[in-house]
Amino acid sequence: TSTTSTNTRKKKQHTTNTPENIKNAALTQHTSMRAASILTRMEERYQSTSRQNVQPDTISYSNVLRAYANAGKAREAERVLDTILSKSNQEGWRGRVVPNRICFNTAIDAWAKKQSQSSSSSNDDDPAERALAILQRMEDLSDNINYDTNYEECPPDTISYSSVISAFARSGRMDGAERAQELLERSLRLYQEGQNDHLRPDTITFNTVLGAWAKHAKLERHNSRNHKNKKYYSHNHPHANTIRTSNTEERALELLDRMHRLENAGNGEGGENIIAANNIRPCTISYNIILDMYANISMPEKAYALLQKMDKLYHEDGNKNVKPDIISYNTVLSALSNAPSKSDINAIEKAEKLLKKMEGTYIKEPNDNDDCHKLSFHIKPNVISYNAVIGALARRKIPGSAEKAEELLLSMEDNFESGLSEVSPNTVTYNMCINAWSKHGGSRGAKGAERILHKLIEQSKKNNMGYLRPDSVSFTSVINAISKSGERNSTDRAEALLKAMEETHGIMPNTITFNTVMNCHAQSGKKSSAKRAEELLLRMEDLSRAGVPDVRPDSVSFSTVINALSRCGESGSGLKAEQILKRMEDLRDDVTSHISPDSFTYASVLNTMSKSGEHDAPKRTLHILNRMEELHKSGIKNVAPNEYCYNAVLYAFAKSKEETKARSAYLILLDMKKKYDSGQSNAKPSMLTYSNVLNACAFTSSNDANVRNDAFSIARGCFKELLSDEYGKPNNIVFATFLLACYNLVPKCNDRDSLVSFVFKECCDRGMVDVKVIHTVQRLFSQEKARELFEGSDLLVGRRITFDDIPKQWKRSAKSRRSATHN
Repeated sequence: TSTTSTNTRKKKQHTTNTPENIKNAALTQHTSMRAASILTRMEERYQSTSRQNVQPDTISYSNVLRAYANAGKAREAERVLDTILSKSNQEGWRGRVVPNRICFNTAIDAWAKKQSQSSSSSNDDDPAERALAILQRMEDLSDNINYDTNYEECPPDTISYSSVISAFARSGRMDGAERAQELLERSLRLYQEGQNDHLRPDTITFNTVLGAWAKHAKLERHNSRNHKNKKYYSHNHPHANTIRTSNTEERALELLDRMHRLENAGNGEGGENIIAANNIRPCTISYNIILDMYANISMPEKAYALLQKMDKLYHEDGNKNVKPDIISYNTVLSALSNAPSKSDINAIEKAEKLLKKMEGTYIKEPNDNDDCHKLSFHIKPNVISYNAVIGALARRKIPGSAEKAEELLLSMEDNFESGLSEVSPNTVTYNMCINAWSKHGGSRGAKGAERILHKLIEQSKKNNMGYLRPDSVSFTSVINAISKSGERNSTDRAEALLKAMEETHGIMPNTITFNTVMNCHAQSGKKSSAKRAEELLLRMEDLSRAGVPDVRPDSVSFSTVINALSRCGESGSGLKAEQILKRMEDLRDDVTSHISPDSFTYASVLNTMSKSGEHDAPKRTLHILNRMEELHKSGIKNVAPNEYCYNAVLYAFAKSKEETKARSAYLILLDMKKKYDSGQSNAKPSMLTYSNVLNACAFTSSNDANVRNDAFSIARGCFKELLSDEYGKPNNIVFATFLLACYNLVPKCNDRDSLVSFVFKECCDRGMVDVKVIHTVQRLFSQEKARELFEGSDLLVGRRITFDDIPKQWKRSAKSRRSATHN
């Protein structure tokens, strides 16, 4: 049992399904089938001739059992074991086929290494339970003296128990660690009582149980995040209460302390001294398991403290068994690098210092309270060490993180040039540095990302190393940085990289690459951006139909094109967005497409249509909104209309020329409130919702006095609701829009003057006055009336007014509008 760094685990997972491994697995499967076929021929020949020289014996069956075990066929291996046991009691076979401990252990090991099934399956399908059942058969056979066959070679030994313990440890069951601990305690008791001299628990056995508790801690953390604990165990399980209440970390540390006690127990008689004689002691692997547990459950400080304890035990106490190794240091670096966001900066700083300590370049500053200097043992860092810290810097948007990541990369390159091959930066290293600059944002971030990419390309050509060459991630990250730069030529640079990626470097872009280039076009807002994004989408579809892997458009691809249409402002963009949405809806029923428009996709389409200026936009947006509600009622949960969808439809009505748009917008608002009151939290109206309704009212144009009166009544009611702060506090735009509604919809009279005076005073009290509010008040009142309202300020009616002219108390909460206005 050992612990590995995150990078090593990922690499192992990646290489599991390599062509060579698949070929070897196929050969192993074929070998087991051939072995079983030969055994069958031996049995048939013996039955037909009764010649003993062709009669299978224990070795024959054991070889087939082992072949099945190596092929991962645990059930078939157990059936061969059953055959051995059956024939050992049959006339003519007794003495020829004799079960032994190796047969049982091979069958147990086959189940122990089998992939764990879901906890809802029966014991007949659970690998750990099957392994335990075989162990219990061993004990039953060795204890029972009533059998005709002698089973004295069948008592379980250390390997038997360790294999079953390992099965529970790796099972992924919520009770796996508890069951592994129980088996350890049972094996210790049997050995102490002298019932089984073959059963000697050792350090490996203890480490396996430690690993079980470490995995249990990871499962607990995963389940607490996903709230799916119930699927792992039943409430009536005998260990259910223990599982819920036990402190997993304490259980693991108790076991580690127990190993230390056994180490110090000496060689006395009886009790734990008997076990201590077997040289059970914690080792580097034991501590690395706990370090890995802390890394997985985001406890970097405890991991760091445990590393310091290892260092102290080795240097001060002379315990060479717990000497920290590169895995110890890299695991702590990983824990610090993946620390929770609340301790990001401190953890990353500590990771940087630990890396410097490993390099031998750490210098304690006068005001530095960190105890990194106390670590006395020097472990030279490798590429995993550097990648852990660079990855942490790349993931966090902390000032100076991109520069630090690049400095570490330069240090790795210098060390490699000096002959330290273990710190040779790989493609992942360069990609993380590119990502760090990409997150930096702006023009500098884009240039930094491009600089690292060019450096990677140069190093690849210079050293001619297969493991060091740019990949799709390299180019995609740089394109992403360019798209966020805001520079005018960003689309040209992104297209140039896409072309170079394919034609110069022979790297096929994937879905994410194409999506990133399309997003770059969408962010540019150019009139040609939507057309180019559509062309890239069509190319993706063509490549996918031609059989090119990993280029099939996904929901993001379609949504990005819709976003480009929304930003380009071209005529007919709303209709095109609606057509793309229809294609996505048609693909939703195709289970192989993985295309499923969600609420945000619909919101983007609605937003595009509402801004298109097309005369029928309100009708079409409302139709889509109603379709979303119908789809949601039919069981498609991710299409429930949200605030953005409703606001887009309201905006379409507000900008339309429909005579009764105020009433239509108000009905949508009432529907939102009704849904919100019934429990649909995503339908809660916001200040923007009310602002859109007010906008529809303020710009209502009709010769019908009833329509104008209705629009103003709606505006007044909405404004009154906003003053209650139930759906958000009114901002300067809301005040300006309501004042505009007063100007456009209410004839000049004393009542209007009183209302406007009240609204302006409220606006001043809330600090929401801006130049738009001042301008509207000036339109509503004569100069004399305006002077009365502006009394106590330096505002002069009839001259140019800027935001700076407005008293600070009046504008304290308003968004700064620097534009000037005239009377």
